[in-house]
Amino acid sequence: MKPISIIIPALNEQDYLPILFQSFIDQDYDGIYELIVVDGGSTDNTLDVVAKYQKLLPNLSVHKYKKGISGQRNYGAKKARYDNLIFLDADMKMPRRALHKIGKHFQKKTNFTAIPILFPYDGKFIDFPLGLAGYLIFIKVRRTHPVLAGMCIITTKQVHECIGGFNEKAVVAEDVDYGLRAHKNGAKYYILFDVLIEGSARRFDKTGRLEIARTWKRWYKQTVENGAITNGDQYDYEFGKFKKD
Repeated sequence: MKPISIIIPALNEQDYLPILFQSFIDQDYDGIYELIVVDGGSTDNTLDVVAKYQKLLPNLSVHKYKKGISGQRNYGAKKARYDNLIFLDADMKMPRRALHKIGKHFQKKTNFTAIPILFPYDGKFIDFPLGLAGYLIFIKVRRTHPVLAGMCIITTKQVHECIGGFNEKAVVAEDVDYGLRAHKNGAKYYILFDVLIEGSARRFDKTGRLEIARTWKRWYKQTVENGAITNGDQYDYEFGKFKKD
């Protein structure tokens, strides 16, 4: 297996990082990988949680950087030792064979971006048909305007560096912008139907499922038509404000 660098931007994630880290401890994977946490100035016990798990995950490192999910991802990519990258949100959970299956795709592909199948581990029944509807849209637009989801983006340094990384001026939909620019520069796009990665439904619970769907649709349309959304007065990306009840 080719070695993998997994980049995790974090801000006040003391409640969710243990779930993610434990899922890596439980991974059935015989390849080499590193976990790079890029902290954006957490004011809770995030750094203490990382320090605790460094004893269990010797491949785990932490770096401090200014707040901003795009900048934190880009900084993590600069620190990455390996050419194969996974950008992963801090509130995700990796099923036991997930990394093994992703590693098999890295064996065959270089100039590409990909997303796995993403479903919540703490969601509601409605999340499954909504998720299915989302993937039907992803399939429909994959050849012209493919969709990446920031919860988990699978790619390579070749692609990342070719497009200049994530647009740090984008206030929302930076993942969509990243995928569209990668596609424009010749990167192939894949949906990895054999890879399931789970995430928290906390944003859905706080904002509402239908409202999230409408908002994401609007952001996608605006990014496709006009490029990255950089108007900070129009949108506010709530990074680091989602806590467990």
